[in-house]
Amino acid sequence: MATIIFGYMLVLILGVNMSQGCM
Repeated sequence: MATIIFGYMLVLILGVNMSQGCM
């Protein structure tokens, strides 16, 4: 269960970084 949450947060952070990179 903890692994799933960790992976989800990792993807969320990656998405935010990509969004900032586009801007």
